[in-house]
Amino acid sequence: MRMNWLLHGLAALLGVSTITLLAAPQAGNSARTQAQSSVRLAKTKAPVQRLKLPRNTSKRLSPANASRRPGGARPLGPQGPQGPVINPVTVVVNGQVIPAIPVGANQVALPVPGAGQWYNMMIHVPATGQDELFLLGVPNVPASVDAPLLVGMRRSNVSHGDLINHTSFWDECLARGWYMLAPLSQGVSGHATTSGASLNAQKNTKGALDWVRAHYPIDDSRIYGVGFSGGASLLGSYASRHLDPEGAIFAAVVYHTGASDLVDVYNSSDLTGQSRLTKIVGGTPATAPFEYRSISLLETDAMFDWVPGGEHMAVNLGAIPTQLWYASNDTNLMLIDHTLELFDWMVMNGNGSVDLVPSISAHAPDFHYWDALDETAVCNWLDMHTLTPPTDGDLLIDRNAVFHYFDVEQEMANAFSRLSFSIQTGSNELSLTQTENLERVRLNPSDMGLFLQSGVYFTLN
Repeated sequence: MRMNWLLHGLAALLGVSTITLLAAPQAGNSARTQAQSSVRLAKTKAPVQRLKLPRNTSKRLSPANASRRPGGARPLGPQGPQGPVINPVTVVVNGQVIPAIPVGANQVALPVPGAGQWYNMMIHVPATGQDELFLLGVPNVPASVDAPLLVGMRRSNVSHGDLINHTSFWDECLARGWYMLAPLSQGVSGHATTSGASLNAQKNTKGALDWVRAHYPIDDSRIYGVGFSGGASLLGSYASRHLDPEGAIFAAVVYHTGASDLVDVYNSSDLTGQSRLTKIVGGTPATAPFEYRSISLLETDAMFDWVPGGEHMAVNLGAIPTQLWYASNDTNLMLIDHTLELFDWMVMNGNGSVDLVPSISAHAPDFHYWDALDETAVCNWLDMHTLTPPTDGDLLIDRNAVFHYFDVEQEMANAFSRLSFSIQTGSNELSLTQTENLERVRLNPSDMGLFLQSGVYFTLN
């Protein structure tokens, strides 16, 4: 349902910090604008003065000639694409088991800024009722300095020690003075490490990320993400669904060969893989279609191509520079196909800065491995980006939440809402178009660089 917004008495709004748009519940009724006190909290961190590096020009490399799936993908077997797993949540480094440090009760035991080490941590996440494990790398940076944070998301069927054991990202972060967070992103009971982009995994990830931001001097303008395989799927979905400026928004993300459409993954999996997805997501694509679409970046068709005008959560990545990696010799053709489709969609839809980087893996037999990605090159690219609030864009909204400047309340739950916006600071103007399934939208013009005060003409279209 498309909503029309009608403004009354704009002069009466002058001097307040937040306005609320209410949509007409029925056709023929007028929507109205209300004034009220701000519902948004002021930021607690002062802006950090940093040397501004020039943004890189998007370099769209031609992909290697990877064959598309001839009639189907390699299915997810009973043990998953990585083979059997023993004690998947236990962190083992160089043969040594690293026990988790429970936090919350004894704050004195917390790692201190400047430690130059990494730690295995555990917190309780009320949103899921679970204990989330995560690795925290603390650089040699004093507490007086806000430092960047790299969030690394593991592949499926392994522990959160994946990035420590199989990449050099911790060494890169330590050398650059960055914090590093590697969450387990625990799934539902019985599927702790096969969680993928599930909502349960996202809630646990958010719990760990919020805890780190609350306890360490993180530069919120330089929070970066990298994920591989199932971790890439989680990273892409998480980044597209978490755009509240009071929380953590990724300044740039690196997506390494992930699944962009979980409906396609379900249809391509064997019975065991489908049963696992049913438990993780909460149903099948037939019984829980919205749940699958809300945690997938793309909607694809029977030919594995993205659907024009489909429900693509990737639209929310429009303001986030994205780099996509894959190994051209990866035998998992479905994930190559999903990565290329995501790149193609983002390019065709003008969805911001996007790079595609084909590579080669040396890790037999399936060549589906972290080694196709160059950690130093990734961090160099991430280091060039600082969070930049968008001045225009399209949003696909899956719940009542804040997306950039807009605190959205849906008319109908468990359905998508849409909103397109354009901000013109020179004319002090905000345009909201293509609105669907919106009951109420709260916004603060000053968050957008606009003015709502006596003697200043403000236009809301």
